[in-house]
This record gives sequence, structure tokens and C-alpha cells, in this order.
Amino acid sequence: MIGKLRAFALLIAIVTLSSTKPSAVHKYYTSITEIEYNQSESSLQIITRIFLDDLEKALSKSTGNTVVFSADNESEENIALLNAYLKKNLVITIDGKIFEPVYLGKRHENGQLYAYLEISNVTYIDEIVVENTVLMDVFEEQQNIVHTKINGSTVSNILTSANDHFKLNVSP
Repeated sequence: MIGKLRAFALLIAIVTLSSTKPSAVHKYYTSITEIEYNQSESSLQIITRIFLDDLEKALSKSTGNTVVFSADNESEENIALLNAYLKKNLVITIDGKIFEPVYLGKRHENGQLYAYLEISNVTYIDEIVVENTVLMDVFEEQQNIVHTKINGSTVSNILTSANDHFKLNVSP
């Protein structure tokens, strides 16, 4: 039964995040983060998708100033705010050591911001803990879906404010 509920919640999130209207009002608060281990490059490659209006609201709340992202020439201040927010709210621990993702870039599509991050020099993963509290400081009903693909195993988790992290043992 729980598996069916998770699958249904995941389906709703995917449909919600794939809206074709950039300014569509949404009543679901969901982000999707994909974490993939690239063994040949010894890195974790991370893509996180967040509704742009929700992210702007969260950053505006935390700074006390209005934050608006641009699809074209993004201000260095906004990039710094985004980077700091993601570092604070997306915490990845590998084999007991916290790794700080490096911001690589972003793009906008259909009202969402795609942020690209990477953790380098990861030669082996036995256990990974992912904490994702993105937007939970603004929206009580926020759900963060995290897909991990490590050592040939794909696992998905739905995180909420009551359960904002998970641990996977992924040794080959």
C-alpha cells in the first residue's frame, strides 16, 4: 500500500513539474533532484529542479529583499544567493564525510529553475545520506523527490519536513 502511495505521489509531482505554462499557478510544492554517480569521472552529478516562483519567494524571505531570477544575464548576487541556499539545503554525506556540491550553472524552463551541481573526487561510495530541505522553510507541504543512481541501483525517495533525509547503503 505504501508503495502505491509513493508511486501516486511521484506521478502527481512529475505531472506538476512538467507543466507547459511557465507562469502556471501550482498548488503542489515539489522539487525533483537527480543524483547520479559517474564512476569513470569519480563524481556525483546533481540536477535539481525547483519552481522558480517558489525559489524566488524563499530567497526573498531569507534576504528581506525581492529576488527575481533572469533567464539571460543573471546577476552575480543571485548566483551567490542560489549557491548558498543550495549548499545549506542540499547536504550530501558520503561514507560519514559531508561533501559540498559545486555549483556549475543553471537554466530556466517552463517556470522551473534547473541547477547543475557536482561533487568531485568521489572514488568509492559505500553509504550515502541525502538531506534535502529545499523550500521547506517556506512551504509546510513541500515535498522533495530525490532520485539516486549509484553503482547500478536506482532509488527514489520523497522527503518532507517530517522526514527530510534518507540513507542508502550502495556498496557494489
